[in-house]
Amino acid sequence: MNKRKKKKMWIIIISILGVIVIGASGVLITATVMGRPVLINVDRQLAGVDEEIENVFYHAGFAPSSHNAQMWGITISPTTSTVSISLNDERLLKVVDPTSREAYISIGCYVETLKQAFAAYGYETTIDIKDALDEKGDFVKIIYKKIVNSITDQKQLDNILKRHTDKSKYNDASINANTLDLLADKDNIFYYIKGEENFNYLKQGTIDAVTVQSADQAYRDELAEWMRFSDNEVLEKQDGLPAEQIGLKGIVKSFYYWTTNHESAKGDTFAAQGIASCTGQVENCSAFFVVTSENNLKSLVETGMDTMELWLKSASNNVSMQPLSAMMEASPFAENIQLDLGLDAPVQMILRAGITNDYGSNAGIRRDLATYITVIE
Repeated sequence: MNKRKKKKMWIIIISILGVIVIGASGVLITATVMGRPVLINVDRQLAGVDEEIENVFYHAGFAPSSHNAQMWGITISPTTSTVSISLNDERLLKVVDPTSREAYISIGCYVETLKQAFAAYGYETTIDIKDALDEKGDFVKIIYKKIVNSITDQKQLDNILKRHTDKSKYNDASINANTLDLLADKDNIFYYIKGEENFNYLKQGTIDAVTVQSADQAYRDELAEWMRFSDNEVLEKQDGLPAEQIGLKGIVKSFYYWTTNHESAKGDTFAAQGIASCTGQVENCSAFFVVTSENNLKSLVETGMDTMELWLKSASNNVSMQPLSAMMEASPFAENIQLDLGLDAPVQMILRAGITNDYGSNAGIRRDLATYITVIE
């Protein structure tokens, strides 16, 4: 091969490599841009409601709910300073939560967050939880009253926005014993630390229960319905489980959106990934918290309130948490867990807990207030 042909060949090779580098760079730049956190500017405006009360309900909206379905329906009467709460039937999870057990717990989480948001803005509240739905479907009534000369507690408001579900792997650090006791300060809250027999029971039981659920096509279909696979879908629906809600960030988020959709989320590969993710989570935490109560409407709402109080305290102490509901949702685990743990009441919530290098903050995937709050005289 003469020098001219060699030179031409090298020019071609270099040109091809240049195209590949430029193309790869373009993909990485695009992935980096797509991987930025999606930002939802929640519309707080409610006709006939003053700005401070709007802000109270904005913060309350950061309460957690199963699949981030935000299944609460709220009615406010500024004239009488009352709030009524019901379930939105269109947002219930009929497969994974057929008795609405978790929905009532989610409402309890909302009630406690609302209570603490009111307190942060200087309001006292009286909360009445009913034993059954009234004729309008309401089961929680709240009366709020401004405390004279009260001062806004910004630290408490910041903590509400900080608290979030952390599905990442936690580090090896143990939770301080005093902190564990501080968090489990109610008779119906228990904790089991890494290495204990009951910790191992909950770890393996969660993996086994998720494996059982993942084999159920109806479960897969319902989960896929609440998954979100683009920022545009998140901005449109303002709910569900986008990348941010399952702990994916940056380039990983971008490739997740490029390679996954609602249909593939119903398949075997996605289910296997879910089992693997769960396994990694339960093997990387310091403790499990368990919350118990009886199986009736009022007790379940109170369970949600207790869980939310625990979770907000954990946030203020930089202890990360993630609820793990599979053992209460799948058989035979749901029937056995109370007896196996030797508890006096049914288990309603399990949360993995641990320490992370960066606690982070809530992704803020929440709906505009007017989409679920009705204002009356």
